[in-house]
Amino acid sequence: MIQASRWERFGRHLSITPRIAIAAAIALIVTGVGLGLYNEHLSRTERIRQVNVQAEILAGSVAAPLAFGDDQSTREYVNALKANPQVEAAAAYDERGRLAAGFVRDGAPAPRSHRMASPVFDAGRLIVSRQVSQSGAKLGSVYLRVVVESLPRRAMRYLGIGLLMIMASLLVAVLGASHASLSEAHRKLQDETRERENAEHTPPPSPARRQSRS
Repeated sequence: MIQASRWERFGRHLSITPRIAIAAAIALIVTGVGLGLYNEHLSRTERIRQVNVQAEILAGSVAAPLAFGDDQSTREYVNALKANPQVEAAAAYDERGRLAAGFVRDGAPAPRSHRMASPVFDAGRLIVSRQVSQSGAKLGSVYLRVVVESLPRRAMRYLGIGLLMIMASLLVAVLGASHASLSEAHRKLQDETRERENAEHTPPPSPARRQSRS
């Protein structure tokens, strides 16, 4: 009976295994999604910071040309951003918001007139504007449209989430198969234990039955 009770406790322990597997799988998936969202937030924050720095540099560069109405120099500073393949469009505007210089590499051209606005994410692109000023005087503004992230880089970033989900699925499958195998072994051992107990408690045949059989 002691051995049987041990096997019963072992069987109850086995019944918890699928729950542990499911809980572990859910934990892995939630962790993966959480890491992906956090990584996305960090990536966007860092990208906004980088583009803001570019816009600040451009604003500082075109301040003097805008102040003196030197469109040629303004154009040269704006066109220098063509060296960055991620910049789709760039422009500089005078104090009235009129386009002084600009270029477009891909997509829609820069607006003909411009107003200051907060950074905007639009279809995988980041649009940033900065005010151009000198000695407290507003001279105009600059506009940048930058590709936030290429498709291959985004795919690599989310590959980790996919791997965690695959690991979770494999974990459930392996533990589920192990649970089924151990449960079957437990059932067979219980049957064997029951048969032994029945054989031990079965009384031997009486002498009268032995003589009648003989």
